[in-house]
Amino acid sequence: MYFEALDIIRLLGFVWVFLHHIQVPILLIRENGWIGMDLLFALSGFLIAKPVASYKNYLVKRILRIWPLYFLYLFLIGNFSQTWPYMLFAGNWQVMFHGWSSFVLVGHLWAVSMQEQVYVIYPWILKFWPVALLLSILLKFVFFDPNNYYSIYMNTLVRLEPFILGSLVAIYKDKVSQFVSLPVFVLGLISFNFINIRESQNIFIVVFGYLWVAIWCASALHLTLQISNFKFQIVRRLASLGFGLYIWHKVAMEITHNNLVLAFVVTVALAYISYHVYEKNFRH
Repeated sequence: MYFEALDIIRLLGFVWVFLHHIQVPILLIRENGWIGMDLLFALSGFLIAKPVASYKNYLVKRILRIWPLYFLYLFLIGNFSQTWPYMLFAGNWQVMFHGWSSFVLVGHLWAVSMQEQVYVIYPWILKFWPVALLLSILLKFVFFDPNNYYSIYMNTLVRLEPFILGSLVAIYKDKVSQFVSLPVFVLGLISFNFINIRESQNIFIVVFGYLWVAIWCASALHLTLQISNFKFQIVRRLASLGFGLYIWHKVAMEITHNNLVLAFVVTVALAYISYHVYEKNFRH
């Protein structure tokens, strides 16, 4: 089933990441713009909460949606000495152990690597989700490094919360009241103004902060699902370019020298062209 209102999540997640990368303070969440990526992870978890047979079909569709543009982009930007880990969907591990690449056009692809890794084992994660969730939380105590937030942020083993919570929304969406989700959503936005979760040197803020972010993302998903007859065509059209927007936004920032408005316009233009000229040929 396609939930039109989820286009809000697709676009909001990207916009937050875009503003975070261009280093513009974001209303309500300040320096926590990276939460936009967790929002997209939660959306992925929602969409892949399927029986195994349906999951296989979904996985094929995701491959056809992601791989053609992903590998074309890697080919076009070149610099293979820097991009080869991303070709193996190991970009997040590359950043975790070696830091960001000096080649700025590739760093954002770490998130694609993490998603692909999760997709491969997700039926088992979902089947044993209480154990997977507990391990994702507790292993943060093992990997925590106060001087290197990559050890948690880029580590697939301890970043399962948004995926799992997103799946739980898909499974239990009709059994949870919006009056539960709404206060969680509001409290989350308030708390994100005061705490830099990802880069905190307090282990408890990091460990339980990531869980809180995942719970907040689940509340955002659940509230969005309450919206019926979503009619904002501009949101739907931009959201349909979602993966292209994410892939091309770093190129747009480089071209425009991080001019906020121009970078967004160029991002949309590149995503539109790549979708209609190239990507849509793989959608059917």
